[in-house]
Amino acid sequence: MRRHAVIMTSLALSLALTTLATGCSQEKEKTSPEIPNQFCWSALEKKTVQPLMPAGNKISQDIKSFYFTDHVSRTRCKLHVDGRYAFGAHAKFPRFEEDVDWSWWEKYKPDPVRAGKKAIVWDTGATSYLPCKPLPGAGPSTATRMELEIFVAGSGNRNDRKALSHLIKQFTAFAEKHLKCA
Repeated sequence: MRRHAVIMTSLALSLALTTLATGCSQEKEKTSPEIPNQFCWSALEKKTVQPLMPAGNKISQDIKSFYFTDHVSRTRCKLHVDGRYAFGAHAKFPRFEEDVDWSWWEKYKPDPVRAGKKAIVWDTGATSYLPCKPLPGAGPSTATRMELEIFVAGSGNRNDRKALSHLIKQFTAFAEKHLKCA
């Protein structure tokens, strides 16, 4: 009888562990929530940004219009996953070219990118600078130079530099077109 109880206990334990292991292996791997089709002024390709997003359940967007005047010299678009910052695109026009200081990024060993007058990329971001001489009829913008930045939170993946290089080129082209720069 005792032998029978040991066999039954072993069998029950084995069955429980098999069920537990099967349940764990069938558990879905967490993915990142899908970026909305219209995000960040439609300046960036969704297919390039999506792989940079962290896993989570819900995505939200905090965006200001891409509009500049003497009193409005910066704008931003931020994507949050489950309430945490995940991606950002920022644009500002510095008053003077000397105000564009990228010495801060040197510690990240940036690579140059061909966009605007100057652009660089590092593992978690990219930035570009472009002079902007508004064309006749360009609108109310008084921006004569733009500094654009893109950041991804927590990636730190050196392979993301390729995607970030592509995105800063897109963002720079968008700003030139939107601001009607010569």
